[in-house]
Amino acid sequence: MKRKTFLKFFSLALFAIAMFFGTFMVLTSCEEVVQLEPCEQNNTGTFIVQNTTGYTVWVDVDDMDERKLYHGGQTTYYNVPAGTRRMYIDLGDGWQYLTQHLNACETLTYTWYLAGKKSTNQLCCDKIINGVVVDTITDFERDLGRINIRQ
Repeated sequence: MKRKTFLKFFSLALFAIAMFFGTFMVLTSCEEVVQLEPCEQNNTGTFIVQNTTGYTVWVDVDDMDERKLYHGGQTTYYNVPAGTRRMYIDLGDGWQYLTQHLNACETLTYTWYLAGKKSTNQLCCDKIINGVVVDTITDFERDLGRINIRQ
């Protein structure tokens, strides 16, 4: 009688252990669902444009929205499609642009300024990533075919 009780108890214990490990394996073998950030889902990034030229300028990114930017001002273009983009600036003498690559979820900051002597100011733009100037751009293309849509 003791032996039958022991075997039943042993069988029940063995069954419980097998169920525990089976359940554990099922629960831990599920794939983790990774939630993507909206910028990853939409493949977009952000441009921040700062004006320290001493003048009021007009800026634009890929013909998205021309914006008037006063000296010391800043504007942000959200949800810019990742890829090669053109950033435009007009100091009153026609549009100039630079071409840059934007990655998904990346935020690029560009600070426009004038450098040089008073009579020969040169337009410059610092590219800033995570608060660090990674490039100073001084060579820009003129866009002679771009039409101003502002009043």
